[in-house]
Amino acid sequence: MGIGFVILVLLGLFLLTISIVLFFFFKKRGNLKLGILFSGVLSSIVIVPFLFFVFESEFYFKSDAKEDLKLINIVLKDNFKIVFNKIVGVTDYYQTTYLKISNEDKKRVINAIKNAQNFKALESDDSTLMNKILEFGDLEKPKRIIWNYKRNGEFVREFYYKENNYVPISMCVSVKLNSDTLIIKRIED
Repeated sequence: MGIGFVILVLLGLFLLTISIVLFFFFKKRGNLKLGILFSGVLSSIVIVPFLFFVFESEFYFKSDAKEDLKLINIVLKDNFKIVFNKIVGVTDYYQTTYLKISNEDKKRVINAIKNAQNFKALESDDSTLMNKILEFGDLEKPKRIIWNYKRNGEFVREFYYKENNYVPISMCVSVKLNSDTLIIKRIED
């Protein structure tokens, strides 16, 4: 766990403690409403971000999916539905999203992957993007890499993006010929 996360947890515990102390202080002085107000405001400073963190997967909308796909140069023109979304991790961010897309969008995505300049049809034991990234050497330097391939009937576009002083983003979008589901996997570590 990062030191920043530990500091935020300690700050949250400190604010919750202060809110309890303020509540009893104002209650003892006969000013219960003021105690509820101050302790409520301080508690909400801690509780609201905590609830957002716990329910983060529920706050992923179509606009977020479009932004993620825009990073990897994929555009969905028809309506789609978020079937499943799960976000886990505190310091490392892992997200898996399943989108139900139209047949036309599926064809567009597959054609975009197949017509990419670096498209390869891989055998099941061939290397994927992460192995290719390691060939590039220093991952601390800024870079943007997109890898397009087909493996086991699945069309995949993988993406790696690293900017100076920012967390690298690794993303994988895949769709199968016989499915109307587009899968997005995003990792930030």
